[in-house]
Amino acid sequence: MDANLKEVNGFFKILDQDFFGTLKLDDEDTLLTFKSKSPIPSLTTIHTVNGTGFDHKIISCLNCIDVGFQHSYHHGGVEYTASVFPHFVSIGDQGLDSNENTIIEICFTTNDLPTLFNDRSAFGHLFSTENKLKTLLSDNHDDIINSSSFNYELLLPEIAETPHLFYWTGKIDIFQCQTKIGLLTITHSPSFSTDGKTGITCENNISANLKLDEPINFEKTISNISTFARFFSIIAGRTQKASDIKIKKTDSLPDKYVDIYCSYSSKVTAPPLRGINDTPLSPIHRPVEFSTVLQAWIERETEWSVGRTQYLNGLNKNRSYDTDRLVSAANAFDILPSAATVPNKEISEQYIDARTECIKILEALPHSEDRAAAIGVMKRWGRANLRSKVLHRAQIVKNNIPNINNGIDRALILAIKMRNHFVHGSDDFDYNKYKSFLPFFTDALEFVFSASDIIECGWNPEAWIKSRPSYAHNYSYFINSFNNEIESLKAVEGEAKHFK
Repeated sequence: MDANLKEVNGFFKILDQDFFGTLKLDDEDTLLTFKSKSPIPSLTTIHTVNGTGFDHKIISCLNCIDVGFQHSYHHGGVEYTASVFPHFVSIGDQGLDSNENTIIEICFTTNDLPTLFNDRSAFGHLFSTENKLKTLLSDNHDDIINSSSFNYELLLPEIAETPHLFYWTGKIDIFQCQTKIGLLTITHSPSFSTDGKTGITCENNISANLKLDEPINFEKTISNISTFARFFSIIAGRTQKASDIKIKKTDSLPDKYVDIYCSYSSKVTAPPLRGINDTPLSPIHRPVEFSTVLQAWIERETEWSVGRTQYLNGLNKNRSYDTDRLVSAANAFDILPSAATVPNKEISEQYIDARTECIKILEALPHSEDRAAAIGVMKRWGRANLRSKVLHRAQIVKNNIPNINNGIDRALILAIKMRNHFVHGSDDFDYNKYKSFLPFFTDALEFVFSASDIIECGWNPEAWIKSRPSYAHNYSYFINSFNNEIESLKAVEGEAKHFK
């Protein structure tokens, strides 16, 4: 995708009529504007607009919304103007129909993909000697001439006593993993330039390539990109914004891709990662573990996606905390699949009969919100409650991360009480006593939710913790600050017996 492409002029079809249009590509301010000397048909019911730019590229504007129209009078007559806002734009040698199952390959990158897949061994620098470099250039002189782009005679250069060699290994693929969605390959894409004035320049782009098992439509394509972006967000510890999106269709020519522009994309608020040791999973140093977790994580994405999205919405706020974030972090546990939490309690027939009678009495009362709430409580009698679900997930974390001790249980119980205080207005919680712990309580809920997830998917935290990651990742921030927070909580609780 051409990052400098901001405006495209061309002709676009509206109800089989061609109209001149200008497409401005500018994220949320993206706009396709038509101008004509004749009236422009209503765009209210038109969701897709296709056209051809002056550079002969085919343009498809998808999920369009009518922005409005106007007409103006001037000396040349009347000019009509109409605009639509497209949620997505495709530009390439082929058009795109959002409903057709024709997409077989997806390419994209994210803001932290180069850090997550930083393959340092692929590029390097060596000190050499005059004789070694002369031998290397002499033995390969013919090949160098045949493959060079110089338009002048290439002679053996003068070589000093201490020459330097800069190299790329030629390795394209960094990482590969077969997932439920398709084959994911992370690749290098370096570009080089050499000049006596600027020296040697090598820029490398790292991108994700997803080859699908069967053709899919555009909506599914965006969903798949979002799935991988969510996984990379968890591993990077901050929101991943997908960019440089390209697709290949079933009838595409070899090496021909269609560029995709998204008008809406995720906002990145947290600072970037400092280094590869900050990520809890490493596709470079521990590729088998990374593959195992990725495969299992995607395998259960359908059931976990809502809760994971709740978690990532909080992660996107970085170190900013509010009531909504705490409530959302707690609620994420309530929408987990039943297999991920404790089973419902078996209740005796006596209790079942009592519950049935209570519900009958409540249902006979006049309709009201209190009546509905009471019925809901009775129907949930015997089901696992939020506290038991959260503590169940916390046990998974404690079993695998020794740094996290039993103190987290008390912190999580207080977090749930604070959540109930905000949601139900409960009187048995002293909010003023614990309000300064809102960030810690939120972090505890979010950490337990996410860390227990990837632990079950195959993550072994031991190797990562031994690498002594910095505070840059939200996981390491929580682990490193946990004991201090617990000590502060102990002080407020007066060395309560809950802490051992």
